[in-house]
Amino acid sequence: MSDLTITHAGASVTTTSDGGLNKGAIIRVQATTNTVQYDIGDVLFDPVEIPKAVRTKGGISLLKNMFMIDKEKQAQDYEIFLFEKSTSLGTINATADISNDNFVAGNLLAMYYIDTDQSDSASLDNVKVSQVHNTDQARPATFNPTILQASSDSTSVYLTATCLGGTATYAADSLNFVLHVEYLS
Repeated sequence: MSDLTITHAGASVTTTSDGGLNKGAIIRVQATTNTVQYDIGDVLFDPVEIPKAVRTKGGISLLKNMFMIDKEKQAQDYEIFLFEKSTSLGTINATADISNDNFVAGNLLAMYYIDTDQSDSASLDNVKVSQVHNTDQARPATFNPTILQASSDSTSVYLTATCLGGTATYAADSLNFVLHVEYLS
């Protein structure tokens, strides 16, 4: 078994292969945030491409787990959206104002949460790591795997988020996401 790391447009993908057949990947992407304080309901960042989220164009994979690394250690709650197509929820650091038609056209794949009261997290001196989970109400927080599917001409899906609670201020490179993906087709 060997590992291969590919970096494209600031995102790195580490794939594990067995006999040349890719079984899955650990994909790391960085979101670009605004450096002004965010409030409840604000769009956190523009859509982030998750390259090689599926193995083949239009293929499917299983998202088995996801983590967020916060270099600013903010006490913030988030709603995280995964789309088949690059879909903007609105202007960064303003209330999400996407139309119903545009939301539907983006082909929503999944919605997750990070709730500072519910998430399993590790807070170190200079970084906070939170596990993304399926609900903002249940304890303990859980992550249920989700099927991802890319557009017929792509192997990427897209991630974006809104602030659900609290206020926060970030540096432009404060948030990173780690996704564990198992390729299905």
